[in-house]
Amino acid sequence: MKRDIHLTRELADQIVFGMENQTHMFYLDLDTQTVVPDSSDLADVDAERYVRLPTWQSVDGYSLMTRFVASLRNPMYRERLRTILASGRGAFRQFKDVIGEREDIERLWLAFKQREMRKIVAGWANDLRELWGLERQELSEDEETLPLIASDFIISDGDEVQQDLVRALDRKAFAENYESDSGPLVDLLYDYHRAGIPDPGDPDSAVLVAETPGQEVAGFVWAVTLRRGEIVVTVVAQLYVLPEYRGMGLARALLREHLLRCHDRGYSEAVVELIGHACEYADDLSELGLARDSGTMRIRLDHWFRENESP
Repeated sequence: MKRDIHLTRELADQIVFGMENQTHMFYLDLDTQTVVPDSSDLADVDAERYVRLPTWQSVDGYSLMTRFVASLRNPMYRERLRTILASGRGAFRQFKDVIGEREDIERLWLAFKQREMRKIVAGWANDLRELWGLERQELSEDEETLPLIASDFIISDGDEVQQDLVRALDRKAFAENYESDSGPLVDLLYDYHRAGIPDPGDPDSAVLVAETPGQEVAGFVWAVTLRRGEIVVTVVAQLYVLPEYRGMGLARALLREHLLRCHDRGYSEAVVELIGHACEYADDLSELGLARDSGTMRIRLDHWFRENESP
């Protein structure tokens, strides 16, 4: 019988399971295309039929976790996991404990691990196929293992309790955009920007909230409606995602859902106000089709006078 490996995703997962087992040794049975445990040295009994699985050591697992952390876009958890991996002893257990805190990040890790391990197995199988004079084969990617934002969060209208949270987080979000300024100045600017704006609970306000599967608020969009005659405009007063949920595209998902709802209701225009550090996200929003419309500039008057008017 000609030696060959008919690698499927199912067989690749069996091989991964055998690789990670630190208690027993496993072989690939080329006749049945299944993974079997070692018994009385199968390779010596029939070296043409049984192939030992690729080795997998702690250093390989550590490298895999390091690559995942580097790919993680959530800044809070990325730094926590980096610190854990750098701590040395007990890093594997701590890594799993932290990953387990968040269902969405745990799913990202499991999908990343599965995808990378399958690549390793496919490379090993193709090296053997080349050794046996066979052509290399590609293992198709399983798209359903790639988590989507829609499956991790539920976006819905904010209720009264969530509107209270929006009020508090709006002030916090505003302060983040002016983190280098003094508290009194931030308060003054906040009062100016919020003067005359309907409250989040007002009929002329719209609040959409993104919740985790555990019903925790991960972010929100708060917009107010302007009307004059047949013209109806929605103005996004605040688009905010909590730090631990950033880097997943949640802000874009919230804004997209809001724009879709406004379109269905016959609104004329949509305006998104970006102030302070939020201006850095203009390019990201342009990918949704929004275009720059205006801007603000500021300067410290003491600096201006000293550099331009002082004798």
